[in-house]
Amino acid sequence: MYDSNEKGDVIPKSQFGCGDVFGLISQIQNRPYCLSAVAQSESDLIEIDFSNFSNYISKPPFSDRIIKMLSNQILQEVEFNKLQKYDATKRVILKKYMLAKELGMSPETLSRILSRLKNDGIICYCEKSIKVTDKENLRDIINGSVSYTQ
Repeated sequence: MYDSNEKGDVIPKSQFGCGDVFGLISQIQNRPYCLSAVAQSESDLIEIDFSNFSNYISKPPFSDRIIKMLSNQILQEVEFNKLQKYDATKRVILKKYMLAKELGMSPETLSRILSRLKNDGIICYCEKSIKVTDKENLRDIINGSVSYTQ
């Protein structure tokens, strides 16, 4: 899911996976959904008729699941908004599982990559921050001009 600013720049907002529901808050509030979406792989979307769906919202256990889902979406949005204030080239402050999710990999794979980058002197990191110490080498790896495999 993404938004756009006045300049037309894309601002990523959240990412959903298999079985996730989005747009529920706008349906409950009878407002248009304010974000746009792009699928990163082949996807099937199911449109739910809200008038029929609303009959189930107030009935447990379904209501409990909806409350958990909405609270998780709100927490994800809050965490994502906190991250937007940091300059990625200077310091990225986030938990490994959040970064791994955004990159589409497991936290274990991310840990292996970060360990290798740290051992090679490209980054230094502690529990909650990553700092690029060799920007030129990292740029070469990203551009593919240097071979770098796991």
